[in-house]
Amino acid sequence: RQIPLKRCLAMLDLVKTSGGMDILQAPDGIVRLNSAVFKTDSLETAQNDNFVLGSYKDSQFGEIRTSIYTSLGLEDNSGFDFADIGEIDSAVLCLAYSQLGSFRKDTAIKTDNMTITVSMLKEEIDSTKKYAFDNIPTDIEIFSGVVLSDPLHGVVLQGDTSERVPHLRMTLKSDFVDKLQKGTYENQSDFTNDFKGIKISAKSSNDSYLAGVNMKSDNSGIFVYYHDNAGNRGTYMINFTQNGRRFMHVDKNYTGSSLAALGNASANDTLKSQTY
Repeated sequence: RQIPLKRCLAMLDLVKTSGGMDILQAPDGIVRLNSAVFKTDSLETAQNDNFVLGSYKDSQFGEIRTSIYTSLGLEDNSGFDFADIGEIDSAVLCLAYSQLGSFRKDTAIKTDNMTITVSMLKEEIDSTKKYAFDNIPTDIEIFSGVVLSDPLHGVVLQGDTSERVPHLRMTLKSDFVDKLQKGTYENQSDFTNDFKGIKISAKSSNDSYLAGVNMKSDNSGIFVYYHDNAGNRGTYMINFTQNGRRFMHVDKNYTGSSLAALGNASANDTLKSQTY
C-alpha cells in the first residue's frame, strides 16, 4: 500500500539504522523499500515470565513449534534431603496459564489435546542461551503423552474441596522420581549438578493451537507428593526460580507458505522491490 511521504520521513532515522534496508525516494512522493533477509534470529526469549507452548500452521506464515527450556530450583533455594522424607508417591509438572490463555484458528474453541514431551537436559542453561534459535542437548525423557489444555476451567484434585487455577498437569516417569528419591542436596548448586533443567515441547492437534503459560505462577513447577513412615503426607515444590535461567526455542518451517521465499533466501539476498 502507498504511505504518504510525510509519514515515511518521520521514520527515516529509525529505518536508516536498520540493516538490510535501503530507502529510495521517488519524485512522485512514494517511498520504495528494498529489503534483504539476514540469516540471524535476534528474538530474545530469555528470562521471560510468559511463554507459548504448542504448534501452529497456516498458508501465509507457515508452521511454528515451540519448546521451553528451564532450570529447576529447590523450594526456598535451600538444601533438601529427598532420601530422608519417606517415600515419594509422584512428581507432577504443572504449568499455569498466562493471561493469553490460548489461541486457536477457530477462536470459538479454547481447548486442545496437545502431545507434550518433557526431557532432562544434559547441560546447564548458561547466559549465552537466550535466543529463539538456541537449544540444549537432552537426556532421558521423563514424560510423553496427550494432555488436555483447557485454560477456562479449574482443576479439582482428589481430596480437594475447591478448584485450583487452570493449569496443565503431567505426571513424570519413575526415572525422574527414582533419581530424586536418592538425592541429598545441601544447596542449589548440588541440586543443579544432578538436575540441570528440563525441556518441554508440545505439538497441538492439527497444528492449530498455542497455549500461553506463566512460568512465575505459584502454580507452575514440579510438585513432589510423598508420605513419611508414619503415613503423614506432604508436598514439596521444585520451582522455576526467580533467578533461574530459561528461554523459549522456536522451530520454523515456511514450506508451502507465502513466506517460503523469505525462508529460502540466502544471507544478504535482495528480494523483489515492493511499493508501499
